[in-house]
Amino acid sequence: MSEATNATGTRPRRIRPESLSLISVGVALLIAGALLTSYQYFSLRNSLRSDLTVQARLIGDNVQAALTFEDVRAAQDLLSSLKSSDTVTSAVVFNRNGREFARFDREHVPPDGDSARPFSRSPPYQIERMQVEQEIVLGGAPVGRIRIVGSLDQAYFRLALFIGATLLTSVLSMVLAKLLISGMHRAVKQAEERLDYLAHFDPVTNLFNRHAFNERLDFATKRARRFGNRVALLLLDLDNFKTVNDTLGHQAGDTLLKSVADRLGQRLRKSDAICRLGGDEFAVILENIADAQQAASLGQAVVEVISAPFEISGRKVFVTASCGIGVFPDHAEAAKDLIRSADTAMYHAKDAGKNISAVFRPEMTAKADRRINIEGSLRAALETDQMELYFQPKVDFVNRCLNGAEALLRWHHPLHGDISPVEFIPVAEVSGLIGPLGKWVLQKACAQAAAWQRKGYPSVDISVNISVIQLKDPRFVDIVADALAAAGLPARHLELELTESMLMEDVEANLGVMKRLRALGVQISIDDFGTGYSSMSYLKRFPITTLKIDRSFVSDLPNDRENAAITEAIIALAHALDLKTVAEGVETQAQAQELSEAGCDYLQGYLFSEPLPADAFIAWWKSSGLSTPNSDRSVAA
Repeated sequence: MSEATNATGTRPRRIRPESLSLISVGVALLIAGALLTSYQYFSLRNSLRSDLTVQARLIGDNVQAALTFEDVRAAQDLLSSLKSSDTVTSAVVFNRNGREFARFDREHVPPDGDSARPFSRSPPYQIERMQVEQEIVLGGAPVGRIRIVGSLDQAYFRLALFIGATLLTSVLSMVLAKLLISGMHRAVKQAEERLDYLAHFDPVTNLFNRHAFNERLDFATKRARRFGNRVALLLLDLDNFKTVNDTLGHQAGDTLLKSVADRLGQRLRKSDAICRLGGDEFAVILENIADAQQAASLGQAVVEVISAPFEISGRKVFVTASCGIGVFPDHAEAAKDLIRSADTAMYHAKDAGKNISAVFRPEMTAKADRRINIEGSLRAALETDQMELYFQPKVDFVNRCLNGAEALLRWHHPLHGDISPVEFIPVAEVSGLIGPLGKWVLQKACAQAAAWQRKGYPSVDISVNISVIQLKDPRFVDIVADALAAAGLPARHLELELTESMLMEDVEANLGVMKRLRALGVQISIDDFGTGYSSMSYLKRFPITTLKIDRSFVSDLPNDRENAAITEAIIALAHALDLKTVAEGVETQAQAQELSEAGCDYLQGYLFSEPLPADAFIAWWKSSGLSTPNSDRSVAA
């Protein structure tokens, strides 16, 4: 017989937790009631004794004269005043010889001449009585004594009322406790159901969440191994979801996520598990897949269905997705390895231009490992002096004048050699290292410009590229101010280069930051102008000082007349708004001549110099024969 059954073979009835709680409450109330009743009883007795003592003292003080002059009537009148007391049942005044002198008896008035009757009678209705005696003293000598007897009937009546009120309160408390416990039990049950839902489903899209995804993927791979099937995993990342979220708001972002989930559900099979892993990441588990080619076809179909415009808050919204595909057991032997393979393929799709799907290939792992190694090495690069600033000049071609230099970061890795900023800057942004890296660049650039001034070289402006993550740092303006103060560099000699897309992510916040930067005296340049929004509205609103013409418009000059027209339009627009212009990527005399004739203020590119270390930059400057805006002579050799 099981331990769970009793001798009769039936399962013993278990007491529910809420019943145990009620029993505990009841016992606690009974104990508390008994203690309070006991306290109340003794409190009432003490109160009665105090009351009788006070009355005995008052009568004794007032009956002294009556005893002295043997005025029985006066003593009797004094005792009669005790009728107003509900608790006093009788009182007797004795003379100094111990004989009864006067009496008050609420229930019995003795016949005339029977004043010596012993005071021993107690009214039949009394439950309990209390007696107090006190000497009557006059001039320091006893002249008699008084005895007062009080009934505890009123005390017991009040005690009975207290017990009744206590019992009623206890019953009501039990009822309330039962209601509260029942409500709590329902709330706990609902909370458990809610927690179970949240443990497995995403509340925004109602898709499986990451926890459920891990469980289902593990189950799917084990079942595929058992029956010799294939499982494909699609990892999706929305490419520009953040822009939609920041521009239209989080509510619109949630609506977009729901719409993406609906499209995935309509495009895929009922048996396919669609999951939202968090943020703008989705995953799809495809079971019973014939081969990687079928998975690739489905992946591309998913990318295409997401790329169609969405209708959000009455507006058309466009997003794209990068999809990475891994197949079990072709690309992995376990669920966790399959996730890694699909994730690697997804990053490959992003690097390849986004809005595509990519199936995992073994060679992708080497690239992913390099990315991880770069991130790990990047953390130590600043501390071990692997980073160095290079400087590329900005030249006033017409006046043969050096106007400024752009500071460019270079990484000399001890094992991997020089690593391009194109490779390590995105890693720094994703890993959260762009903050300390950008701060270091600001400090070094300001310090180098100030050092050149202290050595007697004419002043030039130093340009520093800023990441969007730096711009969002609430401490950014203070970081810039601290870098200028530490170096002793006037703010007018620092220029910060921002891209159009950075400014448009959060217009109002960025506008506030830029106004604070301009209040410091810092110059602000828009980099790669013409390749992004090129909006007249932000050119009017933002306190910028310079436009940089993107190299894509310069490379085919002077032969490409369309690019020439665009370049001329940008220069004319900038001058109309009282802005300076810089053309980057200038490599030929013909390009320089074309831009100068169009009115471009400054040129930058390999025609003049490649980016150089600080010392080499000074050496080039000395040999260039270029003057500076603050000098009518070239740098002395």
